[in-house]
Amino acid sequence: MKYILSPADGERLRLGPPAAGEFLIKALPEGGVTSYVAGSFALQPGALIPRCRCAQTDEIWFVHKGQGRVSVSEEQATIVPGMLVHVPRGTWHAFRNTGTGLLQLILMAHPAGIELFYREVAALGAAPSLEALATLGQRYGIEFDAQAATGVAPQATR
Repeated sequence: MKYILSPADGERLRLGPPAAGEFLIKALPEGGVTSYVAGSFALQPGALIPRCRCAQTDEIWFVHKGQGRVSVSEEQATIVPGMLVHVPRGTWHAFRNTGTGLLQLILMAHPAGIELFYREVAALGAAPSLEALATLGQRYGIEFDAQAATGVAPQATR
């Protein structure tokens, strides 16, 4: 186990639409050293993490670069660098890149396991259907909203 990771270290997963971009897994629970997973998402303009809820995972998302929209439960907001989003397990949430560049998000999830879902999503290829994501998600306690393809409203609703 490596304790100090360079920017290039980690497992890089390429994701097709709707979450067009990549997930770079940086920390895993291998060897029993940690009970969480950490990594970074780089979402292309217009890409989204569809509205879903994870029954087994608490998530912390830090906005590193870019801008977008997020919804957690009934709350929606524009996100910019420096913001932090807490998603307790079982809570509906979605992210959308509304900017013109990459939206870079840092993810810390506890307990680990969500990285297994994303490995399988990456293996599905260029543009997995929402049905394929939903079927895959069932194995990992991840439920997608029937309207998940729409993700997050692009404008504030407050």
